[in-house]
Amino acid sequence: MARDSSPILRHQIDAGTYTDQDNVLRELVRNAHLSPEERVKITQDAAQIVRDIRGHTSPGIMEVFLAEYGLSTDEGDRGQDRAL
Repeated sequence: MARDSSPILRHQIDAGTYTDQDNVLRELVRNAHLSPEERVKITQDAAQIVRDIRGHTSPGIMEVFLAEYGLSTDEGDRGQDRAL
């Protein structure tokens, strides 16, 4: 597997490690230039993905998903309000 050859990208990732998440989220939302309709669609799609995972018959799928993204079961609702 090839190593990351971009020291600039690596520096940007490292620099963001301990930044304030609320500030980063605000900046990302601002830079995304999404319309209110696009934000609603994205939120609906994300909520459907979570519902689909929760409805899956294999136990543990939701837990794996939540652990992968560092979420709790309540965080999705709070994050949705924050991102809009």
